[in-house]
Amino acid sequence: MKKSIRILTIDLEDWYHLLDHPLTKSPEQWVTFESRVEKNVHWLLELLDKYNIQATWFCLGWVAARYPSLIREVAKRHEIGCHTYLHQLVYEQDRQQFIADAKQAKSVLEDITGCSINTFRAAGFSVTPKSPWYFEALSEVGFRIDSSVFPARRQHGGHPSFGIDKPCRIQTNYGELLEFPLPVKLVAGRSLVYSGGGYFRLLPYQLIRRWIGQSDYSLTYFHPRDFDPSQPLAPGLPLKRRFMSYYGLKSSRAKFESLLRDFKFESIGAVAERLHHLHLPLLQIGDDGSVISQLKNA
Repeated sequence: MKKSIRILTIDLEDWYHLLDHPLTKSPEQWVTFESRVEKNVHWLLELLDKYNIQATWFCLGWVAARYPSLIREVAKRHEIGCHTYLHQLVYEQDRQQFIADAKQAKSVLEDITGCSINTFRAAGFSVTPKSPWYFEALSEVGFRIDSSVFPARRQHGGHPSFGIDKPCRIQTNYGELLEFPLPVKLVAGRSLVYSGGGYFRLLPYQLIRRWIGQSDYSLTYFHPRDFDPSQPLAPGLPLKRRFMSYYGLKSSRAKFESLLRDFKFESIGAVAERLHHLHLPLLQIGDDGSVISQLKNA
């Protein structure tokens, strides 16, 4: 029987790294807030040790530069990926801005860990057809694995026209990029992402457990703040954003531990090592950001 793929990923950032909100957008604002990242990361590390689970941690370069010992502690037990340096939305940047940020983050993380950082995740899964250069730019910087495609509609864009919600290859001028998109569930004709963040806190655990158990590919994503019911309330959040960012925090720790108890998860790197890449779909991205062809396997 084919082994199901179940991946655990964590975006290592602080509670105030909320996207698309003018009062939490810049480093000048971030330094005015209380930091809770060390405490929350230590809790996560202890829990993952308890269940002997290794994850991929997509680390924000700005946080890594401020807490290098924390990143080294995570790197001793888990795979380190890159989550940009300044946590800005892709579709609000041009290609050169994105490349400069990605290079800076990659360099900082490699200096701290002493390891080559080859895996990337964009802030907020903000890869859309509005940034058709994204995959080329990522490959140009030197990344070989990406997990930034949200193949459904979402507040920060999403890429519903991507068409694939399982591992695939993307052809670029700098070599192939291995993509691990988020999986979706078709509910009442709508594609729903259910495996992390606010979706995980909102949906009943038994439903999430059933969907993951039925799927041959699951990729979860969490943030340290997803398990911190005592975090401050970000200033000026609209009511909808406040609900999405804070709902379910009181029960999320128990819910997450149930998930780790019920399923065995791996890092992206561990899965990538055993995937037969040539058997994966090979995609080509058009100048408008759309998937214009699914090439024959090489």
